[in-house]
Amino acid sequence: MAWVFQYNASTYIYGSDNGPLPNSKKKDWAQAEGSRSAMLKFFKDYIFPQNYRYTYYNCEKVAIPNPSSAYIQTNISKEQDYRLFGCNCLDDTIAILTAYNASGVPPISGKLKSPNSWFDNLAKVGNPQGGQWSTNNKIPCC
Repeated sequence: MAWVFQYNASTYIYGSDNGPLPNSKKKDWAQAEGSRSAMLKFFKDYIFPQNYRYTYYNCEKVAIPNPSSAYIQTNISKEQDYRLFGCNCLDDTIAILTAYNASGVPPISGKLKSPNSWFDNLAKVGNPQGGQWSTNNKIPCC
């Protein structure tokens, strides 16, 4: 699971926690910044561990974004040791989006314990946390 936030009118900061580094508790952390097209290209081209790629994303217009807080949270999340429960890609994504002031960020609970189920729930009608998340958007192939 990855995260993205818009830092200013033309710059996005984006990345992911790819699990622990081999024989370590430190995170395999990918992070970059650039234009919207650079961000989409990053996720289209980047081959993550286990040889997978991202193919969809959800997005939400944030009324009062706080990019500075989100940026600080990326640094906090990046430096924390990886833990399968409590400090993983999903926890990092929730912390960064919450720091950015995104609404409708569901907590990890019940059926929303895996990154895929959590992601799929973002755009569902009736999300009890509110927010206006888009439906799954396909990352452009070219």
